Amino acid sequence: MRLIITIILLLLLSLRCFAQDAGTLVNALALGNFKEREVAISALAASGSDVAVSVLEALAAGNLHVRKSDQRVFITTARGDVLALVDPIGQVAAGEAQTVELEKIKVNNALRRIIQNTVGGLTLFNPDIEVRRKAARNILKSGDSSTLPALEKAIAAEKDTETSQLLAFAAAAATLKSEKPVSEKRAAIDVLKTRTDRETSSLLTAFAATAESDLKAAALAAAETIESGQAKWAAAQNV
Repeated sequence: MRLIITIILLLLLSLRCFAQDAGTLVNALALGNFKEREVAISALAASGSDVAVSVLEALAAGNLHVRKSDQRVFITTARGDVLALVDPIGQVAAGEAQTVELEKIKVNNALRRIIQNTVGGLTLFNPDIEVRRKAARNILKSGDSSTLPALEKAIAAEKDTETSQLLAFAAAAATLKSEKPVSEKRAAIDVLKTRTDRETSSLLTAFAATAESDLKAAALAAAETIESGQAKWAAAQNV
């Protein structure tokens, strides 16, 4: 019995410490300038906290405020002349406050892009398959190289074939914008040329514009392969 009680107490203590750590990371978003806020965003994302996505989405949407009296951060919703508060850690209602009692945590366009890419990486592990696919498509479109570590883990963990393929395409796009060696970028081009959409063709053409000569030729050839396939498909539809 004592052993069971001890285990329960340790679990409760660990949960309390986790909540405190997550709370500290969330509250840090209100501190400093935009550069320091970027560091706080990265720290929250790297923590693996379950609240990271909801908090960062609220931050990007302008719905994250800090209470002036105690510097606690809340997710907010406008309700007439007041703001309804939600505790970001417990995701529970925390009352209301007058707007003068709070200060909005501001972000600029650069931070919004960082948040978008960060949330994209975090949602790669969402239990909802459609959320994972949407995250992969967003990375495929942005080519954010900072998501590569998360993509590699997501690919290894993914059980759905279609989603796994989409993740592989996203990783290939991110590789092109990374500092990876030429051999890996060439392999990424080979992966991407198996897609047949115009966005991928445009992505490869844009990469070719600044790529080294051998990679430039490979990217342009891959884009041409995609465009040729599209032309043949269009012709077949008109028969």
